[in-house]
Amino acid sequence: MIIISQPKAGTYLCSEIVKNLGLHQTYMHLSQLFYSQYDSDKMFESKRFPKKFQVKKSLEESVNLIEPNSFAVTHVDCTPENIELFDRFKKVVLLRDVNEILSSRKKWLEESGRTIAVKGDKRKPKMNPWTRERIERLSDWTKVDNTFVLQFNQMVGKDVEAIDRLQLFLFNEIKHNSLDVIEKSLQAETFTKSSKR
Repeated sequence: MIIISQPKAGTYLCSEIVKNLGLHQTYMHLSQLFYSQYDSDKMFESKRFPKKFQVKKSLEESVNLIEPNSFAVTHVDCTPENIELFDRFKKVVLLRDVNEILSSRKKWLEESGRTIAVKGDKRKPKMNPWTRERIERLSDWTKVDNTFVLQFNQMVGKDVEAIDRLQLFLFNEIKHNSLDVIEKSLQAETFTKSSKR
């Protein structure tokens, strides 16, 4: 299974939910030219120095590392090539209000110690790849077959019916108490959790 999300739309909160539903968390974050293999025992380093955890492999190579009953996460664009690569996977697509995403991302960058380019800043910080347009385009994944759409507010709002439907999508049955799963997941420390969600 693959979680495809807009940034700051609850990627790792959903990852905790899916883990608590019984699927194996690979800690793989897929990108086009590499994947990040995060270490749950090195949470600070994973947040602050993500390049230390990158493995240079194409997306085509990376998806073959996802074993049955396991999952990875990604923010890759909805292109014909990527749709084909993900065709054999169940996909959970995460969405959030774009204004909320931009506000939350700014706060998270400050808290994690990462920076983005600011006009007049001579330190040459990393350019921000997440424009409003690109974030909005990720919603195109909702039109792809074999996808389940989950809103950020459904997770943080403890929408039990939404998690019940997620279980039906994944397993064709409700195997766990969805409220217990959500509450446990919300308490977990994750790679991109910030004080302002």
